[in-house]
Amino acid sequence: MKQEKDFSLLIDRYMNGEMNKEELNWFEGEASRDKTLAAEIKLQYEIGSSILDEEEMDLRAQLARIEHEIMPRKAKFIQFRNFNKGAAAAVASILLILAVAAWLLWSNGIPRSNDQLFARYYEPYKSLASVRSGDLAIDNLLTNALQKYEQGDFLSALPLFEQVLNNNSKDATSRFYQGISFMETQRYQNAGNSFHAVIDHRDNLFIEQAQWYLGLCYLRTEENEKAREQFTRIAESGSFYSRNAKRILRAMR
Repeated sequence: MKQEKDFSLLIDRYMNGEMNKEELNWFEGEASRDKTLAAEIKLQYEIGSSILDEEEMDLRAQLARIEHEIMPRKAKFIQFRNFNKGAAAAVASILLILAVAAWLLWSNGIPRSNDQLFARYYEPYKSLASVRSGDLAIDNLLTNALQKYEQGDFLSALPLFEQVLNNNSKDATSRFYQGISFMETQRYQNAGNSFHAVIDHRDNLFIEQAQWYLGLCYLRTEENEKAREQFTRIAESGSFYSRNAKRILRAMR
């Protein structure tokens, strides 16, 4: 119980960006080894995201009510050529309220560091239930690789994906899950190369997913310009990942 309590305090500091670099490296090392701790961090981020969504909806509703109430008044003010000081002050106060509310809407509670954003939005992609290439030997290799992947044994899955790719370098399924396996083993540059290959292939089911995970790789390796460009493309694409891409863009330093 003591360990859980201590970790709870550490999770709060981690999420609030209060750790120095040395503490951050230690804590993330602990999270990579302790699945319970990693799950708790993810849960806290999901709770925070849910609360933020509710607060955003409430604030939007409040802004709409304020605008509805003040617009008729502003219209009346404009009809008079000579503003009195009280009217001008009232308009200024209303505009200030709207500006503060808008700032809170976009920035309140959003994590700021790349590490925090990565922890909040990254999770490994679920594997396909079955795959068929028409080649029994390749199918067996890929099935075994995906089984290792599902078990979380990414180190064992990687050489199996590599064997499939040695036989067929254009196998987008193996290339995509190879990329996720690289991410799970902290090899983000290798993962990025895998996702680039999937995107360049152009004729597969994993292009949107590969674009998303490529952006997360850039985020994790502090390549902020590339990350912004990648998430901007995703945000403008209207894909499943567009909403989260917009959130990341708002939150990036």
